[in-house]
Amino acid sequence: MKSWGDSKKVNKQLQPGLLGQGTIPKPLHGINPRTIMGASAWSKLRVNIINDSPYCKACGKDTLVLDLHEDYAINYVEGSLILKQYVPLCKTCHSFIHIGLLTVLISNSDISIFKGQQIIQHGLNICRDNKIKVFYHTTALAEKLRVDTTGISSWTPPPSYKAWTDWYLEYEGAKHKGMSKKAWEGKYR
Repeated sequence: MKSWGDSKKVNKQLQPGLLGQGTIPKPLHGINPRTIMGASAWSKLRVNIINDSPYCKACGKDTLVLDLHEDYAINYVEGSLILKQYVPLCKTCHSFIHIGLLTVLISNSDISIFKGQQIIQHGLNICRDNKIKVFYHTTALAEKLRVDTTGISSWTPPPSYKAWTDWYLEYEGAKHKGMSKKAWEGKYR
């Protein structure tokens, strides 16, 4: 990765709306381009994208430590997940988007409640400033952690009546099927 002194001036194109996206449905946990393409290809992709946009696309923070996030179109009724784009995110914004994982990490004491509050507050401030609705799990965790949600609206996805194994990730023209509920419980509970 190139150093900041070598980089040209970057015209930031922010996408704060990323912070309002829903969580990955349970049947598709663990199914993503990262695992499909393999670690080496993922690493190369990550370096190229971060070199092109060396800042967090959600909050604009300049940092040498960026995660590469997959932004999906989620169709809860049809049971599909379609990759829209890859975006660099700072660790805080990435943790905010992955609210389900953040909830588990706090519950397991893998991160402190204080750190969880900081992550939630950071994301909510951006959402508040940009009038972005957040996923309903986000407001639930914020309220549980006693983080101020004044001025924040949330959204709830429509119910899905698709069987767990009917869910799929569409990636590079192929459909990658979800896992059964029993398989999910064996892996994630």
